Amino acid sequence: MRPKIVLVARLGILLAIATCTEPQEPTVPRPIGGATADVVGSDPVFVGAGDIAECDRHSYDTDTLLQGIPGTVFTVGDNAYPNGADADYTNCYDPSWGREKARTYPAVGNHEYYLGNANGYFNYFGTSFGYPNGYYSYNLGAWHIVVLNSSGDPNVSTADGSPQVQWLKADLAANTSYCTLAIWHHSRFYSPLSTSDPGVDDDTKPLWVALYNAGADVALTGHEHQYERFAPQDNDGNLDLQTGLRSFVVGMGGAGLSGPNFTSTRRNSEVKNGVTWGVFKMTLHPTSYDWQFIPVKGQTFTDAGSASCHGTRPVVSAGYDQVVAPNVPLNLIATFTDVDNSSPWNYTITWGDGSTTSGTVATPAAVDSIQATHAYTGTGQYVLSLAVTDNTGLTGSSYANVTVTNDNILVAAGNISRCDTQNDDRTADLL
Repeated sequence: MRPKIVLVARLGILLAIATCTEPQEPTVPRPIGGATADVVGSDPVFVGAGDIAECDRHSYDTDTLLQGIPGTVFTVGDNAYPNGADADYTNCYDPSWGREKARTYPAVGNHEYYLGNANGYFNYFGTSFGYPNGYYSYNLGAWHIVVLNSSGDPNVSTADGSPQVQWLKADLAANTSYCTLAIWHHSRFYSPLSTSDPGVDDDTKPLWVALYNAGADVALTGHEHQYERFAPQDNDGNLDLQTGLRSFVVGMGGAGLSGPNFTSTRRNSEVKNGVTWGVFKMTLHPTSYDWQFIPVKGQTFTDAGSASCHGTRPVVSAGYDQVVAPNVPLNLIATFTDVDNSSPWNYTITWGDGSTTSGTVATPAAVDSIQATHAYTGTGQYVLSLAVTDNTGLTGSSYANVTVTNDNILVAAGNISRCDTQNDDRTADLL
């Protein structure tokens, strides 16, 4: 686990105090057995695609490319058409991409569920890859790879709070790698083929949000039978060159292609092509990556580039909304966590009345590392903000509402004391 710096935050006078609950740590499943991730030279090669085998020559053409590329093979789902059935894997996938089975880490797509379950997928690949729900993770060189299931209800939910999203958050919290890559089938963002299609899949947003908030770097998806590269984006598809998630649509593994007739280009799309089969190759360096689209023989489109991984913004808490009397000091003890341990940290407190307080945390303490007081002279509503910037320039922020009033202030709480914790002592300090 990456070292985590935890600084605790609270404001002096509280209208209500929240109490803790018992900690919950979901089990994080990992592949058991399965293929060994291949490393070529000092850095791994990672190559694959999605939307693959229709029992025609195109999946054989893309597999011919794979045979000339050493490294670890991935899929992004819809591996065997039309139904992901046992016969589809036997007749369509196995004679082509099946030749790379021993070095393949697969993902499930919607076609794998066309018969009501993904039995054909697990019968073929085995139970080492996230059985029975189809999500799992592994490390490849210096990278952490997360494979997810975007099929959604009633198969495997992608909703916020679902078992899959809870597992994903726990897996990312335990991740010690600087660079993180995620794979799932349904593309979050893509350029559409219909004027009624906005080019965004909101069902996969909870997956994207968890990855973005944890500082993940790359997403590989499919479902759209095309190749498309996006600039790094935030949770809502806005450009974020600092900590955005860069996505590649790689649904050109052998199934019928989307074609050239895009009705629009999704914002932040940098390159797109709907008429070329091929594979997508990455070289995973410890703090960066190279990418290359490799077309099948006889086609010429290609794309290549390099980018650096980014760290994670500090996660900041300015505490609860507060009530204080005029000219009475409000005591702020702030909290943040930084999984990258990127010290020192500069912070700025904006009190909301035109006043600011700045400082530096060089070596974090377990508690009470950012402390400040401020007295508001006038009654009213204020928004207090705390911004913490690490030594790489990444900034995390948090806000709290402050009500300044002459009215009597009632302080209360429930579920206060339990003999095996010190939380009651801490809440008592606030009084």
